[in-house]
Amino acid sequence: VLRYGTIAAVKGGRKIDAYIVAPQNPGTFWKPEKIMNVVDWVSERHPIDSTRIYVLGMSLGGYGTIDLVATYPHRIAAAMALCGGGSRKDLSGLNEVPLWIIHGTADRAVSVNESRKVKNKMKEAGETPLLRYDEWTGVNHGALARLFYLDKTYQWLFKHTLNNRTVDKSITITQSDTKNAYKGFKHRSSSKNKSKAKKKSKRSTKK
Repeated sequence: VLRYGTIAAVKGGRKIDAYIVAPQNPGTFWKPEKIMNVVDWVSERHPIDSTRIYVLGMSLGGYGTIDLVATYPHRIAAAMALCGGGSRKDLSGLNEVPLWIIHGTADRAVSVNESRKVKNKMKEAGETPLLRYDEWTGVNHGALARLFYLDKTYQWLFKHTLNNRTVDKSITITQSDTKNAYKGFKHRSSSKNKSKAKKKSKRSTKK
């Protein structure tokens, strides 16, 4: 979670006005109950606005996002699931939460069919007025990591609150937005500079 994701975005200079909780995963499917225990622990120790709790995850984290929201729809203001799926049998709770699912059609790590299954289960459970669903043609698995670094991602999430159960459609995120996702990030540019400095140092030593 320190190498990429929301915490890495903050380290790189992205300003996000929120408490960020990024639990580690032992390697299996996320357990919603354990995640919510972490949220409760943080909420007991910090001034968390319980009407503005958001979930964002990619890949296995995308599965965790879907499973958590389906289990605790009454506690989540909005969520975004990237190239993931769902492991819970009952996903009807998703229909109660503003949810944005994005998946690339060229994803070889997690097939786009996994997100399609989630969408279909939601439709089987009833109307889906709070769902935004996008498939990005020709986009692979890793490309969606760029969404963690976009202002638009957090702007969209923060548009929502438990006090107003509507989904925002004024903010759009496209493949073009992701091309400049890393522009201006300090930790990335500094890493490149360090790498260049090392190469120059080696050349000087050889001479």
